[in-house]
Order: sequence, then C-alpha cells, then structure tokens
Amino acid sequence: MLSKAKRAAPVPLFLRMVLILLMALAALCATGPPALAQDAPAIHINGAAFYNDTPPFLHLPGYNYASVRDLSEALGFKCEYFGEEQLVVLSKPGFSLTVKIGSDEMLLNGQKMLASVPSVFYNSRVYVGLRALAEALGATVGWDGETNSVTILTDYETKISAPAPLPLAGRTIILDPGHGEILANGAINPGAVGASGLLERAVVLNVANYTAELLRAQGATVIVTRGASTGLTLSQRAQMATTYKADLLVSIHANANVNRSIKGTAMYVNQVSPNAKEDARLAACIQQGLVAHLGTKNLGLFTGSYAIVRNLPCPGVIAEIAFLSNPDEEKLLATADYQKKAAAGIAAGIIEYLR
Repeated sequence: MLSKAKRAAPVPLFLRMVLILLMALAALCATGPPALAQDAPAIHINGAAFYNDTPPFLHLPGYNYASVRDLSEALGFKCEYFGEEQLVVLSKPGFSLTVKIGSDEMLLNGQKMLASVPSVFYNSRVYVGLRALAEALGATVGWDGETNSVTILTDYETKISAPAPLPLAGRTIILDPGHGEILANGAINPGAVGASGLLERAVVLNVANYTAELLRAQGATVIVTRGASTGLTLSQRAQMATTYKADLLVSIHANANVNRSIKGTAMYVNQVSPNAKEDARLAACIQQGLVAHLGTKNLGLFTGSYAIVRNLPCPGVIAEIAFLSNPDEEKLLATADYQKKAAAGIAAGIIEYLR
C-alpha cells in the first residue's frame, strides 16, 4: 500500500517574523539610502499634506512603514529614544506606547500588542508598520488606490482620552541591579556570594527585571542599568538618572554579614544628599512594600556615602532585600517566587511614593 505524501510542516511564527525582518533589511541594504520614490503614496493627516526632510514613509516588499518620530510628532505625541534599551517611547497624558527596535511587539499602556512586521532602524529613524503604528496612536488609516494616497484621521476624544490613565504614565524610573561590573582582570563582580554559591548579581538582576515588568504595566518608562554584565562604572550608571530625566533611582541588592544569623530588609541612602527628605520618604515606601510582601524583619534606614545614589538629580535609594549570608534567606532568594515577591514589594513602594 502506497503511503500518503507528507504534508509540509507549517513555518513557525518566530521564523516567519525573522524572514520578514531579513527581507526588510535586505531591501534597505540593496536600495541604499531611502528616498521618496515618484510613485510613493501621498500622505494626508486630518486633511493636511504631510511632508518631512527625511522619508516619513517607506515601502518595502509587501509592507508600508512609517517613521515613528515623524508620524507621532505630527499627531502631537512626545517621542523619546532610549539607545541603551533600544526603545522608543511615545507619550501623552494618560497614554504610553513603547516600541522595541527590531521587534514586532509594542506596549500600549503596558499591554502587549503585535505589529504586522518588526520595526527597523535606518538612516537615524525607527520605522514601524504604518497601520499598526497609526492605530496604536488612536488614528484610522485609509488607502486610495486611484489617487495613490494614504489618509490618517484622528479622533482623540473617543480613542485616546477614553482609557483610564495609568498611575505611572509619564514617569521614568531607573532600576540598578547591584554589582555585575566587569573588573580590571576581566572577571564580573559577583557581589555577595552565598554558602551555596548563589551570586548576588544574578539574584538582583532577576528582581530588577521582574520589577521593570510590573512598573511598565503601570505606564512607566523603566531603564535597567545593566544586563548580565556591564562596562559602566557606578558613577556612569548613576548618570543615567540625569540622561533620562528620571523621577527616581532604586539600586537593588542582597545583603551579607559575617554574622550569618542576621536577617531582614534594610534601606540605604546618602548621608549628604540634595534630595535627603525625598530619599528618606522613598526608602520608607519601598521598605514598607518589601517587608509586607516578603515577611522579613524591618532593619530600618541606614546612611553613608554610596556612589550609585550620590549627587542624583532625583531621589535615590539602595534596597537590600534580604541576607545572602543567612542560610534561610539564601534559600528563599534562590527561588523565582521569592524574587517576584521582592519585585512586587519594590514596585508597590514606588507606586505609593509617586502617588
């Protein structure tokens, strides 16, 4: 008996997106610097013709792209580019749209949405699928084949003003996972090391990333100062608060002591600070959040001289979640559940502070 011909397996979604992105990049490389071709469609926003010094609109094989900055600013949005994070953030009061370069994912008021194609970076511009971008910004897109024109219409009274403002919309927060810097000998600073070999730098990076997810879901723009490692000094990491005009900075750590019986949660601020009163208030809010979520002992607030929170333009604190040197707390710090609880406590404290 003859066997039936095997049906070709479907191409996974991830591979389809990679192929689309490669096609887009290949088209850009093959054609050189983009220019508005003679047959490029005319663009009208609310009845007015849209022109710009660089192409606000690109046509790549099968897809139409719009410049994020040009289109958003034409629609009255604030546009900010964060090179370290490879993010573009568009905002208005009560509204936030985050675009990650090279990805088809966008965050609309903290909620994930998908564009038809990944965004691309070319000629100092970030381009996103025209329809997905315009509709995410609350506009409608029309196409007239006879006149070769694109019409973009806005109705902000119903499409943008309707969603309830997120509590952290318009806020910028710096999260600094402690340690992780590359040392002179090429090694990566582990921070404290537990008896089991658990590294502080790994624990606090997870906590920082979990915290970032929670804060972004509330509308905040969140900058995490490092990934698995960083070549930046503590002063350079602190400088991000100025670069990104942050509302606050939280450096996340796990504590250690030669006395392994000591356990609990502590906060640290600079003894001399231009923001001393607000530093203490931020520390109190985060301390309350951590103790409530983790059930740890409240060890209170300590002062000293710390580079990561020195001379900041905004309030800044160091949060010591728990003790890696304590056997019980080390076991807890090693679990994702405890790390997420710590993140929830920090996020709750930040939200309370900014309320």
